[in-house]
Amino acid sequence: MHHSNNHKLIRSQKTQNTTRLFAVATIVSAILFSSLTISTIIPVNAASSGFDEPITLDGEEGKVGYDTSIAIGIDENPVISYRDLENEDLKIVHCLDPVCDSFANPITLDSQGMVGRDSSIAIGADGNPIVSYYDRSNKDLKVVHCNNKGCTNFDESMVLDNKGDVGRHSSMTIGTDGNPVISYFDNSNNSLKVIHCIANDCSTFDSPITLDNEGAVGRDSSIVIGTDSNPVISYRSSTNADLKIIHCTSLDCQTFDAPVILDDQNSVGFDSSLAIGTDGYPIVSYYDNTNADLKIVHCTSLDCSTDNVSTVLDSQGIVGRDSSIAIGTDGNPVISYTDDTFGNLKIIHCLDVSCMSKDIPVVLDNSEATGVTPSVAIGVDGYPIVSYFDALTSDLKMVHCNAVNCSLYDNTF
Repeated sequence: MHHSNNHKLIRSQKTQNTTRLFAVATIVSAILFSSLTISTIIPVNAASSGFDEPITLDGEEGKVGYDTSIAIGIDENPVISYRDLENEDLKIVHCLDPVCDSFANPITLDSQGMVGRDSSIAIGADGNPIVSYYDRSNKDLKVVHCNNKGCTNFDESMVLDNKGDVGRHSSMTIGTDGNPVISYFDNSNNSLKVIHCIANDCSTFDSPITLDNEGAVGRDSSIVIGTDSNPVISYRSSTNADLKIIHCTSLDCQTFDAPVILDDQNSVGFDSSLAIGTDGYPIVSYYDNTNADLKIVHCTSLDCSTDNVSTVLDSQGIVGRDSSIAIGTDGNPVISYTDDTFGNLKIIHCLDVSCMSKDIPVVLDNSEATGVTPSVAIGVDGYPIVSYFDALTSDLKMVHCNAVNCSLYDNTF
């Protein structure tokens, strides 16, 4: 079913319960008494009851909630790492139920200098969160390991790499050995690096490895474990303005394949986010800076050496920054991202593994200047849940969906 573009309606759309009921009643009445099609009546985010009211998780005075990263804990509840911009601290908040109706008080994990940038959270083999991030004061890659699921007790932060200016754009995953693997950018050498921990708390770790140093490469990295149990990393080449990917042939990335260019059309590859599809192949969401579009590329092999197909997912205005991808319970990708034209948080659900077909984008939060640095995960109920920074209120927020596409309507187009 085709739907028309109705961005002007987004700004007036509210997610209060009373407005939801009114909106549904209005749509039903329009369907019954108007000759217009449903695609004309329903705005892009009309199905506001397809998601809950956004929740503020940290609203302390100052700017809190930037560089969010979300994971689903062993207790089936979300846990989010983020940066306190006001104090330049690394913080974490643990939800006490799967939809975050209740949550614990935010905890500061590291306050030594200017820390917490580009945080990435994962749940370790011990069931506890672990967070990688950039220490701006010392220009180091750091990690902090929690000793319980709520992070009320945590280890002292560890420096994993301090050779020059390193650690920006960190991304972490847990290897099949139960230990973290982290990709990041070496600003001193303009290269992509990776480090493998030998213990689940990263108290011991292998020497960092440079995976790509051809030109200025390694920004906006995203790492996952492939179906062969080895890491795969997407990232951006600043020199050529390309989206690239590299496949390791060992768990610790001591050996790896040659880097592959996934998209070299215009200036692309910003804010890449990587997942492994249900077909076993990598799929990457990213921002096309030239056309200001959200794009996605689907590989047809694990190392992406064969034909790769890129698709534009959203081109309405300036859209696609800070993309974050997850694979839904239906086996199809779902991507959260920022709409800079209206300052909205958006999400889009694919209807197949390669995203050749998709639903209409849904606006999850239409407050002006919201939806910055979102991170999406799939909750235990099978529905997307997104953490993000509201730049208007300077708060950490979260929104939970009530459907796989965050809409109660068939938004297919």
